[in-house]
Amino acid sequence: MPKRLFYSLGFALGICLVMFQAALMPSGLAAGLAVLGLGGLLSGRKTVFAALLLGWVWANIAGTIIIESRPNSVYLNKPVEITGRVLGMPGRDALSTRFDFLVQSWAVNEHLEKTNRKIRLRWYGNAPKIEAGDQWRLWVKLRKPRGYRNRHGFDYEQHLFQKGITSTGYVLGKPPAPHQRLTTRVKVDRSRSRFSEFLTAHEPPLSEKGVLAALAVGDRLGISRQRWEILRRSGLGHLVAISGLHVGLAATFGFMVVGRVWRLAGTLTGKLPARLAGMWGALLCAFAYSALAGFPVSTVRAFIMISLGAMLLLALRRPRLEDLLAAAMLAVGITQPLSVYSPGFWLSFAAVWLIVRFVVNPHFTPDYWNEQTRRETKAWFYKLLFYAQTLIRLQIVLLIGLAPLLLIWFGELSLVSPVVNFFAVPIFELIVVPLVLLGLIFYFSGFSQVTTPFLSISDWVISKVLFLSQWFSELPGAVLSLDPIRGTIAATCFAVIVFGKRRVKRSIILLLLALFALASPGGESRPGPGQFRLTLLDVGQGLAAVVYTANHVLLFDAGPRYGNFSLGEAVVVPELRGQGISFIDVVVVSHNSNDHAGGLAAIQRAFRIGRLNHSDTERESNGDCELQDPWIWDDVRFQFLKSRPDSGQNINNRSCVLRISGPYGSLLLTGDIERLAEQTLVRRYGDDLKVDILQVPHHGSKTSSGLGFLAVTQPLIALFSRGSANRFGHPAPEIKRRYERLGIRMLDTAERGQLNLETTAQGWSIETFADTQIRFWHQ
Repeated sequence: MPKRLFYSLGFALGICLVMFQAALMPSGLAAGLAVLGLGGLLSGRKTVFAALLLGWVWANIAGTIIIESRPNSVYLNKPVEITGRVLGMPGRDALSTRFDFLVQSWAVNEHLEKTNRKIRLRWYGNAPKIEAGDQWRLWVKLRKPRGYRNRHGFDYEQHLFQKGITSTGYVLGKPPAPHQRLTTRVKVDRSRSRFSEFLTAHEPPLSEKGVLAALAVGDRLGISRQRWEILRRSGLGHLVAISGLHVGLAATFGFMVVGRVWRLAGTLTGKLPARLAGMWGALLCAFAYSALAGFPVSTVRAFIMISLGAMLLLALRRPRLEDLLAAAMLAVGITQPLSVYSPGFWLSFAAVWLIVRFVVNPHFTPDYWNEQTRRETKAWFYKLLFYAQTLIRLQIVLLIGLAPLLLIWFGELSLVSPVVNFFAVPIFELIVVPLVLLGLIFYFSGFSQVTTPFLSISDWVISKVLFLSQWFSELPGAVLSLDPIRGTIAATCFAVIVFGKRRVKRSIILLLLALFALASPGGESRPGPGQFRLTLLDVGQGLAAVVYTANHVLLFDAGPRYGNFSLGEAVVVPELRGQGISFIDVVVVSHNSNDHAGGLAAIQRAFRIGRLNHSDTERESNGDCELQDPWIWDDVRFQFLKSRPDSGQNINNRSCVLRISGPYGSLLLTGDIERLAEQTLVRRYGDDLKVDILQVPHHGSKTSSGLGFLAVTQPLIALFSRGSANRFGHPAPEIKRRYERLGIRMLDTAERGQLNLETTAQGWSIETFADTQIRFWHQ
């Protein structure tokens, strides 16, 4: 690996270090480390370490700039008048329109301040048409960004931070003054939106308009969950992103067309050679296509490499591909430092490096085959054979080379991807993408009627490719799933194979393979016999709790679902997969309210389930939780309590109540029971209700947690599962005061994130997200 690429890699890894910090470094320390790093570069000693140090400092500076741009509390949680411009392409669903907004000024109580901040807004209900580039004056209510804080799954606050978004909010439905569209600007984002709308309104309807929009303008919002599942399992996700290969095709198209037109012009070649004109055409097409995609990391990397390569060729210098890759990595790290930690950055650059390192061979090219077979009548066959061999080699290299990264980030690897990519990549790159590019050219040239046949053919081809891909993705063993520990070991094995010295390779690889075999198939060791662990997930205003014993798993409630967004899929599934779980022994749905049962469908799709217990009269009666006998797992006793009152139809009071007890502790999961159900429990069980840990009934509603119930249960710790700043006002202030007066320790997912409690011989072991995983971007 060339030194320049090592230095760029060190700089990128240094940037990644900031993502593990609970706080950003002080400015004085940053300045000192910057001087130390620059000194190392100038002295020529330990330059990789110096590059890493400079990357770390640079990321801290970028993070500080975003943190300091967050709005003052005076602008939060109250009506604010803002003026600014819509950024990017708005996303629409049945409930709202979501869009990013560049605030240029905001005002509270006649206090006006000029600013330049990015925020994310939702406009609920019957919103007017929001288009990219529009200038608006809006009345909004802003708040600090808040995501779901769990050890596995998507960190929404990190996502917003990396995009430079400083706050979130919604447009007021009844503002003090009317909202006003100020001006309309025709910009690149507006062009992207118009083309997406053209695809939606296309006649005849396009079956794969979501994939076409992704390929044409980088708008992937229209791809359904089912389509994403097929793409993920078959390893074709990279084809619906405007990647470097697509940008390279656009550049090639520009080079060929402009160069040919320039030669036909005749007189123009005397002023500028056709080859140079073609290069400018290539740069223009590459830039335009990257802009239409919204400049994601993969296109920025490709455009930088194409630009640098073109400049060096114009200077009559032949660049090394790895040097171009190093320059592109450094440029992205400097201009977009917070994007470096994203999987897209590393997968994009790793794929290019693997191609350059293991696939591209300057001595083994089509020219070589042509030279060897120029007298053969079937020279085309050898050229075709060469490309087939190269494509096979490419798929094998990418499968092995990217496997560690995919396993570390996503925990799974498509084993059928080499086969699917073998036929899908040529079809996309030789048929679909060129047709989409031609369609874009004619559309933006004002000939939208000519665009229709290109899109129709592309749509038909894509549908056939996805049909075949779906068949492959449903084969047994199509996807390999591994936990992060084994994924990390696999990554280390690969690094040793590539970079290690021959003398130490064999012994190190054998050691790593042994660790791989012995590694726990989950993120944590399981509790011992007689012990159990409760994981109370942060699902906002809802409930989802996982109970682990030595050999069994129970899920109590699955969190809410909002439209197409399921907390079961976004939070519960990543937690279970992160622990290496593929089978859930028992799933309990305490009652049929959305905040407890909404995520169940996602759980059922993702895992095999041994038994489903519930309190829903419309489901099978043999699954009714109150009809289940107590059972014992690994010396831990589970018992559903009969909590339903003799009268009343309140769905909350029908909640399943589960008591879990072992030699070292006890727990009561209560769902949303209210006073009447609490009184029923006290009357039926009395002092047997005493437990160490109590999941606070109904999120801390004032209709629950009665004094008589708390006097009998006598919990040491009360667990609140609720949404931050929820509209119900949970927990009620009088309820919190009641727990405080009784000396009960309170743990709250809205304040502490995910809660992990485990019984031990020494007492309860307690760990929260705020204790171990809080980062500087979490407010």
